[in-house]
Amino acid sequence: LIRNPSALDRIKVPRRLHTSSPHTAPVTDMLFLPVDGSLVSCSLDSTIAIQEPRMGRIIQRFTGHKAGILSMSYSTSHNYLITAGFELDPMLWLLSCASNPKSFILHDANAPHSHPICGVVAVEGTHQVA
Repeated sequence: LIRNPSALDRIKVPRRLHTSSPHTAPVTDMLFLPVDGSLVSCSLDSTIAIQEPRMGRIIQRFTGHKAGILSMSYSTSHNYLITAGFELDPMLWLLSCASNPKSFILHDANAPHSHPICGVVAVEGTHQVA
């Protein structure tokens, strides 16, 4: 029940900055990179995109996953991105190599995953991934 209809007039509706998507399938996770304010998204199309959020310009696109990506996490202390999804091993992306980020598959031979990875977290201040 709205008691003061004029209050609705004061609500600011956010405007859409851009409408294009860097992905061809649903986006599953997004985050901002605090270093430069860019927006990172991952998708079921198995790609990662870094965009300039205001205009939506794609700064960089990463490929390497063979299946959809469900989750990602960024380590501010070590400048890397961890991504995981329908594959059994997460991937680490070193963003310090700006023009061509190096990627690594994180496989634990002693305790391999037997199912897709639904979520991943970079533990700040350490080299650990949870």
